[in-house]
Amino acid sequence: MRSLITICALAASLLPAAAAAADKVAILPVSYARADGGEVSSQTVKKIEDEVARGAQEAGFEVVRVERGSCEDSDCLAKTADELGVDEAVAVIVLVEDETSYSLKIVYAHREKVTAERTAGFFVVLEWLRGSVALSLQKAVAAEPAVEEPVVDEPGEKEPVVEEPVVEEPVEHDRDEDGVSPAVLYVSAGVTGALLIAWGITDIVVHGKYKDLEESDADREKWLDDRESARNLQTADRVLLGFAAAGLVTTAVLFFVVDFDDKDDAPVKVTGFGPAPTDGGGGMLLRGRF
Repeated sequence: MRSLITICALAASLLPAAAAAADKVAILPVSYARADGGEVSSQTVKKIEDEVARGAQEAGFEVVRVERGSCEDSDCLAKTADELGVDEAVAVIVLVEDETSYSLKIVYAHREKVTAERTAGFFVVLEWLRGSVALSLQKAVAAEPAVEEPVVDEPGEKEPVVEEPVVEEPVEHDRDEDGVSPAVLYVSAGVTGALLIAWGITDIVVHGKYKDLEESDADREKWLDDRESARNLQTADRVLLGFAAAGLVTTAVLFFVVDFDDKDDAPVKVTGFGPAPTDGGGGMLLRGRF
């Protein structure tokens, strides 16, 4: 019975030590500025710092918030980490070009810094920040590279290597004397233009929704519903952009293969033209009789 009590007491004394073994990361105040010199909202800065903290916690780190101070290079952060007695220190620098263009820099004391240019809504950028911090902190700190000793070849005669000449046989290419009807180019250009217009309208609506979310004072449930709606619309916006890009490439290729000198074209009947999903993404599919 005494042995059992001794074992339980020993296990209880080891629990705090195991919990204290988690690595600690210091998060410095976010440096946030607008390119136009506009006023910076303290609530916006706090949202960024909260997302950075969540990313560190997802990586298994204990977060230590630093109320004051700023660092923009690894040496400064390493000194701060030593002073605070933590394993890592993180500083985030954000420059806002406009409502959907952000220049971001995440600097670490002992890890490689991350720089990115993001064109998206504010909350999409927040999610990217959280994921990037979590991913970087999950990586082990790079060790010093080992120095390899040079290998000295032993003296001796080496047999010369004689390379046999490679004779390339001429390849005959089949030539297609008949070009593509100009009607195909016109149809492709028309559908691509319609896709670009649809994407432009959707993109404007998406940016408006994210701007409204950033300035919203609604309760959390309503705000989450609005954010989900904005995400779904942004997905449709990206799909439209992808199909429009595929249409532009298709139209550009057709421009170089169309036979504009063919005066005896038969009437063209297009039976189908539009986006076609594939295993690797998508493209544009044209069906018709020429």
